[in-house]
Amino acid sequence: MELSTNALAVHLGISYRTAMKLVRDIEPVRVDGRVSYYDLGTILAHDATMSNDEATHQLARLRKAQADKTTVELRQLEAQLIPAEDAEDAVERTWAASRRVLDRLPRVMAERVCGAVGGDVERVAALLAPAVDEAAGELLDWPSR
Repeated sequence: MELSTNALAVHLGISYRTAMKLVRDIEPVRVDGRVSYYDLGTILAHDATMSNDEATHQLARLRKAQADKTTVELRQLEAQLIPAEDAEDAVERTWAASRRVLDRLPRVMAERVCGAVGGDVERVAALLAPAVDEAAGELLDWPSR
């Protein structure tokens, strides 16, 4: 069956542009003025071989899109993560601040206890200090448990 490019587009339900791509590498069976006619069997056979190339092309496009998506996701993760050195510094600063608060705790508690019941503030603070040191040691060991 001989079809023009317009007739081919209508017959296959595709756009004129797609029909032009189908017949791009095919010699027309006949030419009548400006209209070229193509053999439908030749077009379909050629399209079958082209579809393998097209499938390979589409697979390559899919892989590229997946690689691009992975790159974007990696960049997002990198933006959310902080370097280990920065994390270590932050933990050390937090621990140092916590230790300063804990070191003041025996004195503050001793003043309150002695104010309420009377007694030697220095002696009570000395009694509370080992408990605070033990609690601080537990906090320091906690992440490794």
